[in-house]
Order: sequence, then C-alpha cells, then structure tokens
Amino acid sequence: MSQENSNHPAQATHLVLVGLMGSGKTTIGRRVAAETGRQFFDTDIMVEDDCGLNVREIFTQWGEPEFRRLEHVALLTALAAHQPAVIAAAGGVVVSDLNREALVKARNEGLVQIVWLKTNASTLLSRVRNGVHRPMLDADPAAAIQAMQDQRTQWYQDLSSVIVSTDEMSAVQVVAAVVSAMNEGSSHV
Repeated sequence: MSQENSNHPAQATHLVLVGLMGSGKTTIGRRVAAETGRQFFDTDIMVEDDCGLNVREIFTQWGEPEFRRLEHVALLTALAAHQPAVIAAAGGVVVSDLNREALVKARNEGLVQIVWLKTNASTLLSRVRNGVHRPMLDADPAAAIQAMQDQRTQWYQDLSSVIVSTDEMSAVQVVAAVVSAMNEGSSHV
C-alpha cells in the first residue's frame, strides 16, 4: 500500500529504524545504509564509543537514567548529521518524552522517515536470549521482552511512517522492504 502526505515524505533526509532489541535495527540499518550510500549511526554504539563502556557497564556503573540521558544525546547528534543517514535508534529510545518529541518534530518537518521493525516477542527472545550485553534481560528474558513490547508498541506505532513486519522475512527481504518503503513512502510492508 502506498501512502503519501506531507507528514510522510517519499524520501526523507534521514531514515530512523525503531523497534525492540533483537528486531534487527543494527543489521538492517548497516545494510540499508550500504545499499543507499548513506551514513550509518547506531545510538547504542555511539553511547558506548563516547563512554568507553558497553551498555551493560553503563547500566552497572551509572544506572539506567544516565544511559537514557546519553541515549538522548546520541539520538540528537545523529539527527543533526548534515548528510542523509540511516539511524538505528536504541530500542528504548521511545521511552523518553524528549526523544519522542524530537522524532515527531523531525518527522513532521520532513527531516526523517521512521521505520518500525515490528517483531513478535517469541522471535525477539530467540534472537537475544544469549546476548550478554543486554542488562534489561537478566532476570527473566521472556517477561522483560513482553513487558517492553507492551509498554512500547503504541509509541513505535505512533512514531512510524512505515511498519515492516520482520518475523517471516530474511534480512535480505527486510532490507528490500525498507528500501522500497523509503522510495515509495509505503505505510506498511
């Protein structure tokens, strides 16, 4: 389905990928950036590079509120890039009112197209179960993923210009769907 209006440009300056951890934002983002000749930013990697610590270490040493503050700075830095970019936004970026406001403002100004890589909880769990760098999954991964999905789904949906359901798709198919949606302004793939 193709949909065009002033809030959903066919070709935005930046493409922002949102979704829960394990939805493929980094993998798909890198591939889309390579295929489209755009810069690639991953806000988690930006935070880690700026701090010299991984996400788990930041959570342990400084706590989640500080991580969220650093995540906000990384998002704003990526959005301020002068060249068209693909931005893999951290899964929790939507938790912050400030981040959601920044993304809505950029989307409404035609500066970004936001793609939600929508993935069901069981698929996410299979992808992240053994990830040692995901501190939010320490106690009960299945319950944590379900809680995050319950909390964040409406935010992802409200922010997104495009939704790509990834469960039954290979990475190559997801990349093709995202690139197609970028070019056509589709609202759901």
